[in-house]
Amino acid sequence: MKVNVIALVGLILSVNTTVAIGNESKFEFLAGIEAGIDSKTAMSHADLIHTQKILSSEIKGLDNTWHNDKTSTSYNIKIDQYYTQNKRNCVSYQLKIKRQSKLNLQQLNACLNNQHNWIAIINDA
Repeated sequence: MKVNVIALVGLILSVNTTVAIGNESKFEFLAGIEAGIDSKTAMSHADLIHTQKILSSEIKGLDNTWHNDKTSTSYNIKIDQYYTQNKRNCVSYQLKIKRQSKLNLQQLNACLNNQHNWIAIINDA
């Protein structure tokens, strides 16, 4: 399982950018990365790209569901609202993940970066 997680993180980093802020670097992760990165519900590269398209083109309140046959996982995204934060376009959305009989619901946020990718807003705990 650790190999899958490492491969997934490597894949995510390969499609993202590193942004320099002052003297520190910050990694940006595509929206959807929060979907169980340490479990079997982690999104594939195709799922992450699908999430990007949904966040860019869907109407508030509309459910968008798809199933990944390779991972036997279903995803559902429902956009709650678009908003502006720090002069960036952002979105608040619900992500439902269903695999086997388990259902996981997450309330997530993402903002557009300079490359027009939806980037996960991950709160440090």
